Amino acid sequence: MSQRFFRSIIAATSLLVAASTYTENTIQIAVTGLYEWESQITPGVDWWGIFPDEKDGYTLRPTRVSAVLDPSMVIEPEKAPRQISVPGKHGGVIVIRGLTSFTPGPLKSVKLAQYRAPLVPGEHYDLHWGLETSKTQLRLLAAGRPVVQRSGKHSLRRIDDYELWLQRGSGEGVTMQMLVKESEAFGDESPRLHWAGDLDRDGQLDLIYNLSGHYTQTRLALYLSSAAKPGELVGLVATWNGTCGC
Repeated sequence: MSQRFFRSIIAATSLLVAASTYTENTIQIAVTGLYEWESQITPGVDWWGIFPDEKDGYTLRPTRVSAVLDPSMVIEPEKAPRQISVPGKHGGVIVIRGLTSFTPGPLKSVKLAQYRAPLVPGEHYDLHWGLETSKTQLRLLAAGRPVVQRSGKHSLRRIDDYELWLQRGSGEGVTMQMLVKESEAFGDESPRLHWAGDLDRDGQLDLIYNLSGHYTQTRLALYLSSAAKPGELVGLVATWNGTCGC
């Protein structure tokens, strides 16, 4: 889709920025197997995990989260990252704490295989999960200015003025909401969809996005449809910064 067409859609729709957060600041999110350098989460038994199942789907169930210091990665006295884990050998599990409306069981979700590639400016993803109609179909769109910096034989690709949009419907009934606006450049990767499904079981898609611009870093953002303010599609309720420990 051309940038010109993209701008024409924006001009004809309501432009909404995702600014709705839970003021209590009690929602926490993380990913098992990754590390956090700052103590962002509260370990304990009052967590829920989004566990992959054998049918390429996901099940939500209660779990216990641990955050253990890794002394092998000490870079200065009394400073080491904490590795996030749950009982058993479960790496890459999204864990969430602080939401009271969770119901255990299978989750209706998007098949992520076709959305693994980063969404770059000028491209879009239509999110299919079986419950969408022409009026409720959600689309993710990206805009920005690709830049290539060259230094001798090396080059660095980045994206300036990056924007991530969420669109519902089409034509006169379209609604668009800006999820992310970054003036600084991203690094060697664009933000990518980490998970999408009906986490709060209200019949609408919720999104977990990795907004990091570097392959060793994770910057999760949790958007819930039930947290959206009037006129919004989703509301931002939690963020988390992690690293693979590389």
